[in-house]
Amino acid sequence: MFVLFEIVAGLVLATGFALVVASRGRGRGFPACGACGYNVTGSIGTGRGCPECGCSFTRAGIVAPRARLRPGLLVLGVLMGLLGIGWGTFWAVAFIY
Repeated sequence: MFVLFEIVAGLVLATGFALVVASRGRGRGFPACGACGYNVTGSIGTGRGCPECGCSFTRAGIVAPRARLRPGLLVLGVLMGLLGIGWGTFWAVAFIY
């Protein structure tokens, strides 16, 4: 019975860790056109503008690559991690004494 509670606590802790990792998100890993979001990695510095929409980079700009943060997933992951640690500790102490 004790092993079951420890397995559940471990799964909750692992799920919390996965949510914290997933909270970083992927975002755009490439420079993108400010007008349409097209990947303009090879087009920067050519002076031709965006190959997708034809918009000038001086007018639309270039969006720098960055990762989107998702604070809701981060908070949920931390709470699940704390729940897993607390649950595992509670059942470990309950079965020891």
